[in-house]
Parts: sequence; C-alpha cells; structure tokens
Amino acid sequence: MKTVFIAGHKGLVGSAIHKLLQFENVRIITKSRDELDLSNDYEVERFFCDHHIDEVYLAAAKVGGIKANLNFPADFLTENLKIQTNVINACSRFNVKKMLFIASDNIYPTKYINYAKETDLKYVDFEGKNYFYKVGKLAGIILCESYNSQFNNESDCQFRIVVAPNLFGPNDKYDIENSHVVPSLILKAHIAKISNLPELEIWGDGTAKRELMYSEDFASSCIFIMNLDKHKFLNYAPRAIINSGVGKSTSISELADKVCKAVKYKGQIIYNKNSPTGEPLKSLDSNLIKGLGWTSEYSLAEGLELSYKDFIKNYEKK
Repeated sequence: MKTVFIAGHKGLVGSAIHKLLQFENVRIITKSRDELDLSNDYEVERFFCDHHIDEVYLAAAKVGGIKANLNFPADFLTENLKIQTNVINACSRFNVKKMLFIASDNIYPTKYINYAKETDLKYVDFEGKNYFYKVGKLAGIILCESYNSQFNNESDCQFRIVVAPNLFGPNDKYDIENSHVVPSLILKAHIAKISNLPELEIWGDGTAKRELMYSEDFASSCIFIMNLDKHKFLNYAPRAIINSGVGKSTSISELADKVCKAVKYKGQIIYNKNSPTGEPLKSLDSNLIKGLGWTSEYSLAEGLELSYKDFIKNYEKK
C-alpha cells in the first residue's frame, strides 16, 4: 500500500483530494500547520526523514483575491516560495515517487488566458494585479522542471504539474473583499438574504467570463493525473504540465443568478459599472486531460448548492 502526503489538507483543494483518496487503497498522512510548518526547511526535512512517503500532493499555498494580492504582495511571494522550495527539495532527497504541484490559470500570460494551452506558458509576464502570486507559482513550476531535468537519472521522484481554473467548493474562504469570485458572491447573497436587502450589488458590468470548477472535480483530475503511467504521462505532457477544467466559461451575470438561486435570495441584482469588471475572459484549454480519459462530473448549479450547504454549516459555527 502506497503512502500519500497531502500538504494543505484543510484547504479548498487539499480537503477535496483528501476526501476522494479515502476511497482508494492508500495510506494518507496529513499534518496541520501547528504540527508541521512547511515554510520551515528544518521541520520539512525532519518530517520527510521520519516518514516513508510515496506520493505528495502539494495543495498548501497562500492564496487570496485581487485585493489581498495587492495589499500583501511580499507575503504571497515569500511564503509560497518557501513552501514550494522546501517540499520539492524534500521530495527529491527522500525518494518520493511522484509529486503533484498545483498551479492556477493566472500563470499564463494575459494574452493567452482565453483557452490557454499548456504550450502557451511563458516565463516572463509582468502583467496582472496578482503578479507576485503568479511569480511564486511560476517559480514552483520552474523548480519542478529543473528537478525533473537535473535528477532524471539520479532521483526516483517525478514532478507533475496541474493547472486549475477558478475553483470553489467546501472549505473555501469567505470574505467579500479578499475571496475569489464564487465565495465572495455566496457571502454577499447570504448577507443580503438574511438582512432582507432589496438589492445585491455586483462589481463590474457582469460581462466578464470565468471558467468555474467545483473542487471535488478538480481533486478527481489531480488523482487521475497522479495515477497515469509515467511513460503515458510524459508522452502526452512532455513539459509535465496538464490543464484541468470543465471546458466552458460562465459570465459573472449568469453566475450571480445561479448563486442567488442556490442561496434563495430573491432581491434585484444591480451592477456597479464604476467598479472593475476584470479580464473579459479567463479559461483553460483542457483537451489534453479529456483526451486522456478524464471528465468532470458536477454542473455549476450542483456545485453551488453543495458549496452553500457547506457555507451554512461552517458559517453558523462562527
């Protein structure tokens, strides 16, 4: 039985991977931040030395919305660089067989963000409000590629990279100003409902489109990628990068309607056109992973209903 370490098992992505892996014949290891600080190289090295680990899902990262990225650029860059460097180095040193590095769609240059392909990834792109987060993730990808190249014949570890679109689901972070679009809208709509507000204000004009993916679908794709035969994986993904996604995008106005339906808010939605609308379209080309045999399961409406149920469960605890 193989041993799998999920780094960041309490977060949006990590908790979904943890849930699905429990149905497989694997031994799962998890550690809270109090038990293991991944930004501390000594703690990480000691942990990997004390445990025989076959596979690692690196789902731990400092993440946030546009405002958080603008307010805390140094925090986003330094913390993510430390976590990535420590875990990737430890995987190589302690003979981990496979490690999955999880990146997001903003790693792609702005001009390629409309149905971006794996081959569109460029390493120099100084655009975007989340530039510092992007640089950190790009550094992690380059580090994975460098280890695959330098230690190909000396280390058993193979580093794989999956790129995620805009994710949402259980254990998301709900903050109107600092969260991603779905949890922010869920929180707004919930507050409007319980406060009996007649209107719900949305930033921008509602025309921007985003590819939205339920976290358990993404977790399923991560496990699928990790279970691919090494030679088949490299044959289809020579750069070790595979996009995940649902293959379609949704406008913010359509998303707002679906969120209000899930939350059961019946007021009027108004759009503040003086606020930023964002990039017109952000989506990924996921033909590669679909060609390998993986497909998504949840519709957007289903994912939103499950997310709101989880939100109510956790929101009422606070």
